[in-house]
Amino acid sequence: MPAPDVRRFVANLMQCFLDCALESQFVILEDADAGDEFVQFKMNHRILYGEVGSREWDVAELRRPLEPEARALLATLGFTHGGPERNYICDNLAQSAPYLADLIIRLSVAAYGTVPANVKVKSDVVAVRALAGPLAHVPKPTPYSWQWSHHKELRSTPVKASPGLKFRVERALRSNFAEIGSTTEELEALRLEVEKASSFEALPEWAQDWIRKAEEGPLWVVLGR
Repeated sequence: MPAPDVRRFVANLMQCFLDCALESQFVILEDADAGDEFVQFKMNHRILYGEVGSREWDVAELRRPLEPEARALLATLGFTHGGPERNYICDNLAQSAPYLADLIIRLSVAAYGTVPANVKVKSDVVAVRALAGPLAHVPKPTPYSWQWSHHKELRSTPVKASPGLKFRVERALRSNFAEIGSTTEELEALRLEVEKASSFEALPEWAQDWIRKAEEGPLWVVLGR
């Protein structure tokens, strides 16, 4: 598909998604020839949250980590914090279909070197699948739903820490990043490190990075509702 046609198709698709998506609904634009290469978006608290596939979700020997140059390019577009079993993410994206169409193309080129020749569209928004026509696929149910209650508990249970650190961590735990960008295991590890630390500076570097990434999100989500 020529570049102008790709941009027009994606812009129409994203406009449909923005118009029709309800809370927690999503759309994934995936390379039909490489299932670990994709850009996806989700509505969370009416805020648009985006991810770029890290190609590190398979068993260790089949993972294809992005090159350092690709990670650096994604960072210039605001997408960071990717790695094993973690995608490159950005919160609070502008809800403009033309902007998102350009962004999707730039993200694909930055991460994977090219725009996919064959696109597969996965979404739980019926109108998006109807617009995508033969490119649409019904997403499979997630295998992680059984963990959701524990994940929510880890985000909402008060943290045992000094007052300043406690406030900062509990605020971070109420972010979009904690809710849909972090695994249960990461939240468990973070809480353990926080309970051992006397201050933010005493936390391991990965925990400090996690908190900073969570704080990049919209303030009203971070502060809770």
